[in-house]
Amino acid sequence: MADMGNVLVSGAGPVGLTAALVLARAGIPVTVFEAKDELAIDLRASTWHPPTLDMLAELGLTDEIVRAGLIARHMQIRDRRSGEVAEFDMELLRGETDFPYRVQYEQYKYTRLVHEHLKAYPHASVVFGAKVKSVAQTGARVMVTIATREGEARHEGDYLVGADGATSAVRESLGIEFEGHTFPERFYTASTAHDFAAHIDRLCYVNYVADVEEWCVLLRVPGMWRCLFPTRVDEPDAEVLSDAGTEARLQALCPKSGPYETVHRTITGCTSGPPSATRSGGSFSPATRRTSTIRSVAWE
Repeated sequence: MADMGNVLVSGAGPVGLTAALVLARAGIPVTVFEAKDELAIDLRASTWHPPTLDMLAELGLTDEIVRAGLIARHMQIRDRRSGEVAEFDMELLRGETDFPYRVQYEQYKYTRLVHEHLKAYPHASVVFGAKVKSVAQTGARVMVTIATREGEARHEGDYLVGADGATSAVRESLGIEFEGHTFPERFYTASTAHDFAAHIDRLCYVNYVADVEEWCVLLRVPGMWRCLFPTRVDEPDAEVLSDAGTEARLQALCPKSGPYETVHRTITGCTSGPPSATRSGGSFSPATRRTSTIRSVAWE
């Protein structure tokens, strides 16, 4: 059983680990339970905006993110057909933020960075291969049931942070409906080492390309470009992910001799609804402000 005055966290993603680091730095014992055997390495979010960099600087993380990532001072909105470009210089934000730029730094690298920082705190731990199955209230404390290869175990804490995503066991245990609407749109992302900047004039690291039929986003991350496209509602996933489907989209965007080599391809959907994280303890309540709630509690 966990000691008194501790916080449990379900999910070792960026939200869960950041919350854990805030708590650990405040001297609060914290245990993170992660269902997978290691931190996820899937390619998801990759952009860090000025307000986030300001917040993470207080945790001693931003300097390392800036050193390892790509600084994107400029952002462009492009017209795919006319070639017109509107460029925004984030240097204009200097004085409003300590970081007047975006940083391209993949999410999976960030979680590893935070995990390393957590190791400096003996009262903080991350337990892998431990899936939170259910949550129950026990007076003023929280009881969670964890499933591991060795069987089930129970842990008790004063607070629980549910950062376990859209299929959150924490949310389901509390009977909180995942209200909202799932839009029919799906988005296809392909990552490639092809040097778009050598073939598209004035391309910067962050580019939003407008078009009435197929808009796209071109983002530069260390070592590769990430290309995001919309898909047709009636387009099967297999067709989108196929070599032919990938080639058609990339060649239409930037024609080249020979096929494109891609590092990864994925399709994601879009759901409108409340955040998946849930904070509970004493009486359960949704954490609509996620990490910021934990941040204010810890620093007060």
